[in-house]
Formats: sequence, structure tokens, C-alpha cells
Amino acid sequence: MNQLPNDKISKERDGVLILGDRIYEGGREICQRLAEARKQQRDRGNGASAEEEVIPEDDREATLLEQVAIHHVDYPSTDVITVLGRIAVHPERQEGGRLAIVDYDEMTLRYTKLDFSKLKSWSVFPGETVVLEGVNPRGNLFEVRKVHYEVPLAPPPAPTTIGKPLHMVIGAAPFTDKDNLQYDKLSDLLAYCAENNPDVLILTGPFGSTSNDTLFLTIAESFEEYFEKIMANIVTSVPPTTEILIVSNHDDLQSSFVYPSFPYKISKFYKNLHFLPDPCVVSINGMHVAITTVDVVRDLSEAELSVAPSGDKIKRAFNYMFHHRSFYPLNPPPESVPLDVDLLHHFGTLPRVPNVMICPGDLKPYVRDVNGCVCVNPGHLTDYDSGEGTFARVVVHPPEEPTAAPFSYVACQVVKS
Repeated sequence: MNQLPNDKISKERDGVLILGDRIYEGGREICQRLAEARKQQRDRGNGASAEEEVIPEDDREATLLEQVAIHHVDYPSTDVITVLGRIAVHPERQEGGRLAIVDYDEMTLRYTKLDFSKLKSWSVFPGETVVLEGVNPRGNLFEVRKVHYEVPLAPPPAPTTIGKPLHMVIGAAPFTDKDNLQYDKLSDLLAYCAENNPDVLILTGPFGSTSNDTLFLTIAESFEEYFEKIMANIVTSVPPTTEILIVSNHDDLQSSFVYPSFPYKISKFYKNLHFLPDPCVVSINGMHVAITTVDVVRDLSEAELSVAPSGDKIKRAFNYMFHHRSFYPLNPPPESVPLDVDLLHHFGTLPRVPNVMICPGDLKPYVRDVNGCVCVNPGHLTDYDSGEGTFARVVVHPPEEPTAAPFSYVACQVVKS
């Protein structure tokens, strides 16, 4: 029998343990919510609840999975059981056998096919951490009766330090046409800012896409030097009181082809110019703004498998991100997204619902209220198909109280460029 080298065994074991840890981390909060819901049902059934048992803080996480009675996904049972795992999808298999759930047991990955035929409405996506209720008579096909993926979400606190209206302008790449490097739409946006004097200008890359790299071969300098000139032009074109936030993109000529992406760098310092990684959460006068330049809403919508799902696909995509506390919960990603799972685990978490979330993408521009967050797709500043483009204008008014919902103090408009 061929044996694997020790270093390969070690790497595979580490991979299984990392996957197991992340399934557990995601499932822990789902189980917490489920345990609380079941306790409330018991209390209602028993009338006045008895005195609550006090569980030491250190023991709560250890007992949580026991409270919900979690089984392995391949545990055979004709009674309804609860399992915790991650959704896996086989693109090459027939529709009926594509979906499965995976969990772990020390060195072993456990795998079981899923049958959703008993549900009238459901939706899942690859890589989703879920808690499922159902039966598994032979241990190889889990008949799903209920799907749980929600975790407790706290509404974002209102930015009470804002004393006067805060004006923001948001523009997303591309900034040039396919056949020239004139940056006309960017120049028009900068002229708009010079006239309207916003407090914050947010621009999301790429500024030089690798998909259009042959065009940049026509310039007589490196793209790094060219990029410095673009930044200098942006700074000198807008009022000095406007704070400029530049968010990186993995597809930029001066980026490492990896997501999450590191901030851009230039040699010169400008007081009002700030480079941010992708993704990021930035605090603007106490208001938390989450930004990612990867088209995660489109990717989640295209990868989602569902039958008669509730709500619209855009809101479901944002809900997936909020409940999984991740800017990019989809796994595996499409080939166009060079996802580094370890980097995402450290730099791509979404710890709480922000006040505003900016996700530029190919879908039609939108503004949505999702779980108390103002979710914005400003569209693209340059649309290759129509020749037109859009950007977003946001006004944040001083909230009347700390618990005010963002849509009561945030006004957003998508403007043609």
C-alpha cells in the first residue's frame, strides 16, 4: 500500500482541523439562537418558567452543542435529528444528487447527500454553514425538514457624534473606456466633487484592470508611476476638505492577485488621501461603512440553489454575509476570485451589521434596507455596454436618537455619470 509522506499527512490533518474549527465557529452562534428559541418554546409550554439555571461562562460553549443535540451528518436515524456542517455542491452531478453536507471528526471528513424535497421553500449556497433538522435512515441521505443559518444580529448603533449633515460620493471602477486611457468619467466625477464639496469621496478599484493590460503597454512609463499621477490628479481636483478613500481591488495592475487585497501604496503623502484594503470597515464620524470591491452579491446570487425562496436575491445575499459574519462566505468561489481562505478568516470578517455597506457590482444599481443596514450598489462609473455610468450620492443626517434605524438618517441616490 502506498503511504502518504508525513508532511502531507500533517498538512491534510491541519486542513481538516481548520475546516472543523470554522464549521464550529459558524455553527456555535446558530446553535445558540436555536437553543434560545427551543427554551422559549419550553417556557411557554410550561407556563411561568422556573428559575433559570446559571451556567458558568467557560462552560457555555462546551455545553451549547449538547443542548441542541448535534449529531454527525452521517449518523443513521429514522427520528428527527440535528446536524451541523457546511454545504457542498457537485456541479457535475445531476440535480437530485448535487447537494451534500460536510462535517469533521478529528482526521475524518464526513459527507452525506441532502434531500430537500420535503421543503416547499429553501435556499442554500456552497460553503454555507448550516444547522439542519431531518432524518437519515441509512446514514447516506439526509432528508431535510428545517434549515437554520441565522445568528443573533444586533442593529448598528446610530452615529450620534455627527453634528451636521455628512455628504459622501461613491464611484466604482472602471474609470476608463475599453479603448482609451482618458479617464473621462473620473474627470467628470471629480468636477462634480469640486462643485458640490462632499465631505468624503470613496473610489473603488481597479484603476488599471489586468483584463485590459495591453492598453497600458502604450504608456511610456510604468503603471506604478502612472497610478501616482492619477492619485495626484484626484487630490488636486477636489477641495482639500474632502477626505478621499481609495479601496483596492485584486484585479488591479499594481495589486497582488489575491482576495482579500492589500491597500495600494504610493511614494508621496497627501493629508486627505487614504488607501484601504479590500474588504474593509471604516468609521466615518462614528458611522461604520463596510466596503468590498468583489462582486459578492452577484457571485452569491449565481451560486445559490433554491426552491421558491423568500425575499429578493439581493437581500438574501446581504443576509448571508451578515449571518455568516463574512464579506465572502461563498466557497468555492468562481475562478475570477482568487480567494485566500486564511486571509479571509483574518481580514475578511464582518463582525457586526454596519450602518452602510457598499458593494459595487454588475447588477443594476440599488439601495436596500437589510437588517437595519443601508446596502448600496453604486453601479460602475463607466458602463462598457451602454457608454453611460452611475455613481452614488449619500447624505447622513444627525440621528435623533442612538437607536435610530439607518434609513431614518441616511439618504442615498444613484446618479447617472
